[in-house]
Amino acid sequence: MRTGIFAPPPLIGFLVLTLLAASLPAAENPLLSADEVKKLAAAGQYQDALKALGRILELRGPAAAGYDHYEMLMLRAECLLQTKQSAVALDAIEVARKEAFAVANDDQVMASTAFAALIKASPGGTYTPTTGSIRKPIPITDLILRKAAYNSLLADQLVQINVKVRNAKVANQLKPIAEAAQQTVNLRAVEKASTGGTKQTDQILSDLATISQKMLSTATDDLATDAKKINDAANRLVTENVMLTDALGRMYNSTLTHRAGPTAADIKTLKHIITESGKIASAANDCAAFFVSGDPVPFKTIASKAQTTAKDAQRTLDDDYTSGIR
Repeated sequence: MRTGIFAPPPLIGFLVLTLLAASLPAAENPLLSADEVKKLAAAGQYQDALKALGRILELRGPAAAGYDHYEMLMLRAECLLQTKQSAVALDAIEVARKEAFAVANDDQVMASTAFAALIKASPGGTYTPTTGSIRKPIPITDLILRKAAYNSLLADQLVQINVKVRNAKVANQLKPIAEAAQQTVNLRAVEKASTGGTKQTDQILSDLATISQKMLSTATDDLATDAKKINDAANRLVTENVMLTDALGRMYNSTLTHRAGPTAADIKTLKHIITESGKIASAANDCAAFFVSGDPVPFKTIASKAQTTAKDAQRTLDDDYTSGIR
């Protein structure tokens, strides 16, 4: 049978149809809704969900209005975790956390922080408890068991933090206290995921805040006292015998009273006071923002006093003590 010149062979026809399908308008290949993507993930169809999420997360402007960007990022992180791509999952969580922080959504910040902490503590997707009577590894990809993983992570980290807090108190130094506080702040999110509240970590932060306030306040008071002593000594009047010349060029003895001024040792101490006061002011301001569950006012007060001390010390250092009082 004669074949028409334009009748494609079966294979060519298939390729043509394939190319036509690939070039169909986007309207014929619509985006899935948020609920549809969630259903894919719930059914374990993670790769399909990731493909849909890839398109959704690229949307901008009005096209993205039907989706909660944070929710889609966290769902992407979940799908990546389930497909053993923990590092990429952490990247998605970090983007979500930053977006939540930018809009001051504390619940979302806490949820993303806790999820990241659990993944980091679970190499190979499994968390192994280090305290308690049951230390069986917990697969964090099992959504039913994930709560147990959060519970164990909280219990293990609380033990570590309590040891750090005791050591920090003994050392009576700000650095170990700050380190213990940093770990506690991170654990606060895990406690929220585990218990729904932050009572235990808030109490630890409150204790650390009290210790920090006492240390910073004492250090500031000591520097202020030293600065005042040097200033008082520098402004002490000293009378000296001096040789002066009258209008006729004749030399005669007289006395000159002037302020003593700081000694070389005083100058060195004043510079130290200025430097340390600056450090304290900076640390106090950091603490005011850092101890999220406490009152920032005491730290702000300490910072203000430290800044005043630095200014007073600088004034004593820069003053002119050469002019005399006859």
